[in-house]
Amino acid sequence: MTGAVPGGLPSDLVGLASAVAEARAQAAGWAVISVWTRPPWPGDGFGQTRVVRLRAGGPGRLELTLAREGYARQGEDRDRA
Repeated sequence: MTGAVPGGLPSDLVGLASAVAEARAQAAGWAVISVWTRPPWPGDGFGQTRVVRLRAGGPGRLELTLAREGYARQGEDRDRA
């Protein structure tokens, strides 16, 4: 993989769609752990799921933090979010 952050973690996965990032990480020999994040208020996520952070999850494991591209607060129209 191109680019690396300290500790040998791949740096080119942040911002990618989660399926693409997971496939690249697995092809490079990493076991992938997916963790979700979201805003603290009630509502629904929409759009693609993307990688917003990565970190080591143990030997040979890569933890990908995932989030949806957008969030609409409960009761809001998604077109206005």
